[in-house]
Amino acid sequence: MRSRRTATVDGRQVIGDQLDDLLAGGFFTGGLVAGIAAGVVAVRRGAEAASNVGVGSAVLVSLVAAGGAYACTPDTELARLLLGAVVGGGAAAIATGLAWWRPSWLVTGALLVVAALDGAPRASAVVGTVTIAVLHAAGQLRLRAGTHPVAVVAVLAVAVALCSRVAGLADTAEAALLVAVPTVLVAGGILHAPRFLAPWSSRPSPTR
Repeated sequence: MRSRRTATVDGRQVIGDQLDDLLAGGFFTGGLVAGIAAGVVAVRRGAEAASNVGVGSAVLVSLVAAGGAYACTPDTELARLLLGAVVGGGAAAIATGLAWWRPSWLVTGALLVVAALDGAPRASAVVGTVTIAVLHAAGQLRLRAGTHPVAVVAVLAVAVALCSRVAGLADTAEAALLVAVPTVLVAGGILHAPRFLAPWSSRPSPTR
């Protein structure tokens, strides 16, 4: 009887895992399809959508962060959902010219959830993903403050890569912190440099 019950429980677990994977994969695929469709709309709209540098940069920062979380966590179900949502929602925002400021904070919150759940099997992954959430929030704030979009995206890409593939794969949480904390401090210092403010600081931020 015990073996039959165990087999039944194991069978339900396998089916449940498969359904979770199917849902996550379907949402991710749907996000990509929606993103491509929105991209086609953006191309047809022409220069108006393409010139929306602020929205595009804010979406890119979110994409970098979501991709970093996906590459960092040992479990990827929620990370895949987040990545699909950012791809679809971000492309739609670029195509329609809608601001990404408020959705970006939802992304930051979702990254923390991903860290707690998908990162749980490995302590360093929790540290790495939480740090990515911090970097994402900081990047969005710097865009809103007028820091040059290219500087923000470039610095965040390097910092997220370090937190995801170095800190996030460390053997212990302490080792992860030794990489993550200096990375955040250096990235923040670079992005606060006055040279990256002009001439964007004199313009109203399109991400509002």
